[in-house]
Amino acid sequence: MSSARLFGDPRLQIGAIYLLLFIRDSDMSKGFHWALYHHRTSHGGYKFNVKQMGSGWICDSATNNGIMQSFLLDGALRIGVCDPARAEDLGWIDYVDLTQPPAPFDIFTCRTWTMHCVRRLVGQ
Repeated sequence: MSSARLFGDPRLQIGAIYLLLFIRDSDMSKGFHWALYHHRTSHGGYKFNVKQMGSGWICDSATNNGIMQSFLLDGALRIGVCDPARAEDLGWIDYVDLTQPPAPFDIFTCRTWTMHCVRRLVGQ
């Protein structure tokens, strides 16, 4: 087990919210998979994520320890802060409607879902 998993990752700030980008394919023109992550303790946090399943989308959010070691993670950009004691304030993210494109977008993708969530976070 790596020391980062035992003692946390010093690159991450407790309480910070990160925009995550994952490589989808060796062909970079296919874009990235987008997600959000809230670093709640020195050992881990919660990854907010949606993924395509068949012709629709599902919420695939879960706790995550060792986000920086995630397979194909290309970048993590700190975009905000939420006190871990108030993590429930972010609970709405897992309940965003996955059946229609979020305004102002005309398609539903992990990118448009993430951008919709970021817009709402800015408004909080």
